[in-house]
Amino acid sequence: MSDRSRLRLFILQILVLSLFLTLVSRLWFLQILDSRTYVAKQERTGKERIFTPAARGRILDAQGREIATNLATYVVSAQIKEFPGIGTKASRTERAKVVRGLAGLLQLDEQEIEDRTTLCEYKKNADGDFGLDKGVRGKCWNGSQYQPIPLLRDATLRQAFLIEEHAEDFPGVDATLEPIRSYPHGQLAAHMLGYVQASSDAKAGELAGRAGVELQYDEALKGTLGSKTLETDRSGAVTRELDTVDPRPGSDLVLSLDLNVQKVAEDALASHIERAHSITDPCKDCPTVGQKLKAPAGAAVVLEAKTGRVAAMASYPTYDPSKFLKGIKEGTADYDYLFDKKMVPQVSRAYQGEYAPGSTFKHVSTAAAVLNGHALNGAYQCPGSLQIGTDPKPKSNYEGIGIPGDISWRTALVQSCDTVYYKIAENDWAADEALIKARKKPNEHVQQLATRFGFGTPTGIDLPGEANGAIPTRKWLQELNARLHPDYCKRAKALPKESDQGKLLTDLCENGSRYRPGDQANTSVGQGYVLATPLQLAVSYASLVNGGNIMEPRVAKAVISPGGAKVQEIAPKVRSKTGVSPEILDYITNALADVPKEGTARCAFGKAPPTTDCKEVKYAAFPFDQLDVGGKTGTAEVSKKQDTSWFASFGPVADPRYVVVVMVEEGGTGGTVAAPATREIWDGIYGLEGKTAALENGALPATLPVILPDGRIRRPGTSVRQAPPVSVPPATTPSASTPAGSSSPIAPAPKALPAADLPPRREGSLT
Repeated sequence: MSDRSRLRLFILQILVLSLFLTLVSRLWFLQILDSRTYVAKQERTGKERIFTPAARGRILDAQGREIATNLATYVVSAQIKEFPGIGTKASRTERAKVVRGLAGLLQLDEQEIEDRTTLCEYKKNADGDFGLDKGVRGKCWNGSQYQPIPLLRDATLRQAFLIEEHAEDFPGVDATLEPIRSYPHGQLAAHMLGYVQASSDAKAGELAGRAGVELQYDEALKGTLGSKTLETDRSGAVTRELDTVDPRPGSDLVLSLDLNVQKVAEDALASHIERAHSITDPCKDCPTVGQKLKAPAGAAVVLEAKTGRVAAMASYPTYDPSKFLKGIKEGTADYDYLFDKKMVPQVSRAYQGEYAPGSTFKHVSTAAAVLNGHALNGAYQCPGSLQIGTDPKPKSNYEGIGIPGDISWRTALVQSCDTVYYKIAENDWAADEALIKARKKPNEHVQQLATRFGFGTPTGIDLPGEANGAIPTRKWLQELNARLHPDYCKRAKALPKESDQGKLLTDLCENGSRYRPGDQANTSVGQGYVLATPLQLAVSYASLVNGGNIMEPRVAKAVISPGGAKVQEIAPKVRSKTGVSPEILDYITNALADVPKEGTARCAFGKAPPTTDCKEVKYAAFPFDQLDVGGKTGTAEVSKKQDTSWFASFGPVADPRYVVVVMVEEGGTGGTVAAPATREIWDGIYGLEGKTAALENGALPATLPVILPDGRIRRPGTSVRQAPPVSVPPATTPSASTPAGSSSPIAPAPKALPAADLPPRREGSLT
């Protein structure tokens, strides 16, 4: 190798070594020396994520009318980072001045503003700074200090203007337009809709469903929050905005409910409850004889017989869901009304209330008797009263009236003869006892068939908090007694043994687990321990007239994404089958078709000439030639209360489209209050007797409304761009109306009515 080549190689080696040393030194600088700079910088910065609310999806009726929607309204919020602090004496003075001014302007309590603008992580210091010796009473802000805290939703334009106009007096306080839930029809369909309140996670004052479909379909309705990530320095000041995600609105929910039918049902229920207060209790052998009917509450259900879709479901008393938007403050008139433990207006009597169904249950016991060997076209006896087992007194028909000679199942149903069922029940009980003695399982025919008709278990409706109802078997009674026996015995000792209550409790203490002939007799006519919701009864009657299909009732028809791009239909579902033959189902259906014409509902439907038992209810003849309606009355006895009034109906009889059930607590006989209310609902649906038809041709739409990309709604089956308005004004609260005014903490609705103090054991007349 020449000297020149060696020189070149040497220079190249020096160059490579220099580059290597430069690279190593730079890496050492970055990893060792300059890392301290980055660590220090990291210590001085942080990230905070704040959220913006999404518009909640609308709730539409079957025609596309908006039942729940959103309005742009002013929301007054406070930003803790800018709101006067809680440290020095000067800041406490400034804070008190701002809080006092806000309280006066927004009509809020000063302590409420103090609580909401105090971070939950704040701890009272040793000096009791900021006067926290009073405490924040558990009400504080558990979100980010960078997240605006809603102080007042639905603020007025004047309030928003004054906040902005006098910004120097309200540091850290803003009034911004945000979507807020609106219920344009007030109380209409409140129990099915439910209501919303601010979410407890305090992200962005996000609204969350608390009851009804607002809760059941909350995930679909609520959409997705928007967010913004902020970079902050060591002092907490925002240095830059890192990223932003826009909120995505929730999906729209289409219901099977029709607002016009709902209005008809609510009005009929309320008006006939009001009318009941002027009627004298028709029960002649009841403790309440001579008193006016109390009728404090009731329910009505309109169900599509073939699909199980809910066309209307009413409960009285009702409430206005918009009251919950601002919160319900304890001690206010709103709070006293909404959380009244006796009336519990938030509870839907239609699917959360449990009642003895009385003689409306006889479609089950009739079918059970025939399936158990009693001839469908046989002859039966209907004495005025009948001694059952060792009961202290005979069981009787209504007012002890019997029917001479042999009668058919049709007559037993039309005239509601209880003693026919009592005798069969006593024989069934004896046969089951014989099986038990032979170490075999009892048949309990009525109970088994009742379960197949949907009683004793929730219907599966797409609403939260549904009640179970009860069908008493021997095992069920033993389990019930195991829970309640100690209480029965304790209370029995504290009462005079000769008093009615003392006798009842003593009997329960000594014999509470025994299933006796009288218990089976009570069960056969929907009394005793039998409990059902109006919805369960409606589902069972739908199965009676649709061929035996137990439908799982549905309130929702579809979930439609914003702009109508994606539609998720909620199809009808056959849950099970009764297993009863078409011959038996048709026989019972045809027999019940005569109840309004010549049976126990004839006074309410005016078909028969007025008789002595039609004193309280006198109507012109119902137009059966235009709409043939069948049904069954029920008069259920309740211990220490007036009878529960029931009427379960279906129509048109030849091919039933709807089932309509009405129940009124302490409403007397089924023909006195429930049947006339049911008649009014049928009139309203079909436009009979001078009424405006709630439905065109009496039918709910078979197709869905169409959501256009711009959010407009097209009515099902038409090219009309906007769904028609409700044809009648929104419902108003009868007598016990929801009071005005509200604010403050979240208070969830009760899930069910309070349980009865004692099982009903009173015996006697039923219709």
